[in-house]
Amino acid sequence: MWLAWQTNRYRGDSQYDISYKTYTNGVWSTVSRLTTGGINAGAALAQLSNGTILLFWAYKPAASYLIYYKMYNSPGGWSNPLQASSTSLNDTNPSAAVGRDGTLWLVWTRNNSTCSGSCTDPAKQLYYKTLKAGVWSTETKLTSDTNQNWGSGITVGKDNIVRVVWSKGLGSLENYQVYYRTYNGAGWSAETKVVASTDSDEHAAIMQDRNGTMWLFWSRKHYYSGLSFYYLLYSKYSYNSGTTWSAEIQMTNTSTSVDSMQPYGVQSTYNKSIWLFYTTNPVSNEDIYALISSPIQPIHDVTITSVTPSTQIEYPGGLASIGQSAIVSFTATILNRGDQSEIVTAALTVYNSSSYNSVTKQNLAVPGGTVNLSFSMNTTNWKPAWYSVAAYVSPVPGETVPNQADNNVTFTRVTHVIPLGDIDQDGSVTIIDVAVFFYDFGFTPATPSRWDPHCDINNNGIIDIIDVSIAARAFGTKS
Repeated sequence: MWLAWQTNRYRGDSQYDISYKTYTNGVWSTVSRLTTGGINAGAALAQLSNGTILLFWAYKPAASYLIYYKMYNSPGGWSNPLQASSTSLNDTNPSAAVGRDGTLWLVWTRNNSTCSGSCTDPAKQLYYKTLKAGVWSTETKLTSDTNQNWGSGITVGKDNIVRVVWSKGLGSLENYQVYYRTYNGAGWSAETKVVASTDSDEHAAIMQDRNGTMWLFWSRKHYYSGLSFYYLLYSKYSYNSGTTWSAEIQMTNTSTSVDSMQPYGVQSTYNKSIWLFYTTNPVSNEDIYALISSPIQPIHDVTITSVTPSTQIEYPGGLASIGQSAIVSFTATILNRGDQSEIVTAALTVYNSSSYNSVTKQNLAVPGGTVNLSFSMNTTNWKPAWYSVAAYVSPVPGETVPNQADNNVTFTRVTHVIPLGDIDQDGSVTIIDVAVFFYDFGFTPATPSRWDPHCDINNNGIIDIIDVSIAARAFGTKS
């Protein structure tokens, strides 16, 4: 696990820095300091599918706070700081998560300090952007009503649905409620109030555990006497991916002189427990503590992580002159995230304008291990096109419905079937391809400088009129 936070232990007062430490095989590392100067606030961590760690925080290089981040790649270490947001206002409170498709989602609070009280566009609104294939999207406004919206938490479930929680309310009343919104790949849902009380509910965080249960954590500003208050931690959970939620659960029970604030939950792969980190002050200074759940085990969870073709470029029926077969094999890699060995059963559908279904295959997958299943397809009648693959692994006994959300996975543009006569393999037969046929016409392997086996479509050892006619018939074909 990686843990990051803001601290004034180095420079005192309002001179905050960002620190972090890691937890490996039951042992915490020493504290490392990410920043050594300037004005810093907040911290959020995410990990890309290639293992790269990203640490986001709010940094004030001039008049305004902006979201910055660093990337950590072992053994290279941390990158230089990179700017993630751009504004003349103030961007704070970043939260980040990575989806099953590899997309990183970054959400933050944009604060307009010139606005006070009730404004048409109030002081605090949520913004987000995504990082996909190394490219950042533009900034997009997530909230736009006349309330204050701030302090987001984000997770992307096994169903690849993005879930964002935050506090909404009128700042003048200091009574915030926790709201919830999802993105299914096509659009955002309506906002839903998921926590409501007469107290103020703040700093919401959301996560999904290894059994598929969704967890919501937040801190409640509880007034116990007049204007006197202290913060307590609360939680809710959902067994059905956020459709319905449990009753509230109070997580901390302290004296009124002790606050429990800013919760963040993470699933540990080491002891299979949820670690709920939070800030509290049982002695004097604020420190970071953690509540640790019982191990969440045993669980059953299988998924398909990749589908790899034996060739990414294929001629319909194969091209024998270059050693290409009509058969393309697709290897599906199945991961068993669970705690027991499972007999996994999978099937594939390769599709474009037409669909080609495979037979099902089975094999044994050990806990935490992967197994490869190979599926063969005959491409003889396939039309030139890019083909995608829908892969499905059957639920194993005991696999919860939320854990089944990643049993059906689509991989786009896996294999490119190109037309016969496409010599340069760009997906179309153009005058450039036809010119090669005429240039090499009549030649055989005996004259290597004028022999291109891609032109010997009928595989008879000579580039003849039959080959030229096939290429001419395919002229203009695009895939």
